[in-house]
Amino acid sequence: MTAKKKKNITSKPVPTSKAAASAAAMSDEELSRAIQKIHMYRQRTVDLHSMWRSHLLRLCLMVTVLTLHQAYTPMKECTSELKGYVFQEGVRVRVLSPLDIMRVLVQEYSCEILNVVLALMLLWFLTPVSVAPGVAPQQRKDFRSFSHLLFRLSTCLVVALLGMYYSDERMGCVGAARHIIIGVEAEDATSTAELTQDAQFPVAALFHVIVTVSFLYMSAGLSKAEKNVFLVDSFQKQLADSVKNTEKAKNK
Repeated sequence: MTAKKKKNITSKPVPTSKAAASAAAMSDEELSRAIQKIHMYRQRTVDLHSMWRSHLLRLCLMVTVLTLHQAYTPMKECTSELKGYVFQEGVRVRVLSPLDIMRVLVQEYSCEILNVVLALMLLWFLTPVSVAPGVAPQQRKDFRSFSHLLFRLSTCLVVALLGMYYSDERMGCVGAARHIIIGVEAEDATSTAELTQDAQFPVAALFHVIVTVSFLYMSAGLSKAEKNVFLVDSFQKQLADSVKNTEKAKNK
């Protein structure tokens, strides 16, 4: 009985240095796979955000065309109306010059003009940035961020544009011309206006909100992926340093 027990005890396999090395190699391989997956996840996030920004750029092109249409149609009608209108100044008759018509258009349709400017700024903001060839792939950024001057200016322009839209009281083309060029009081000019149109809602301001929310979501996802990459790279470096220190201690 004692001999059998001794035999069973001595028959258990004792781990050798070769088995330990094999286990260490397997753990290193699994760690490398995990690190590679995290890097791949970060790259997929970058590719997904790049496609998302491309869609936003295409939408911005459509928004820009729409803002141009919103500005062009009423300004064309106003120009046609003012060209054939004759103003009576006492005993004199006055026909508006092209400079006078331009002053009236800027005064009467400033909301539409700022709407076009905002759309063009967003189009410029969403346009990809050229990256220098020597920059490392993980440090390349082919897009502009919230800290860019274009985005800050466009945000300020949104506030001014919405304030102008809700506080703007139109007098119509003829009424605006009488008020700006001839100097008729605003109340009298409005009462004699033949055409009074409310400003259309600035779609560029709404698209600015969409771009802001999209970039906030993309920035949060990208920063999370980059943080994970930084953590695993730091861990891998620390592990390599500890292995080197252990080997140096053994050699001593």
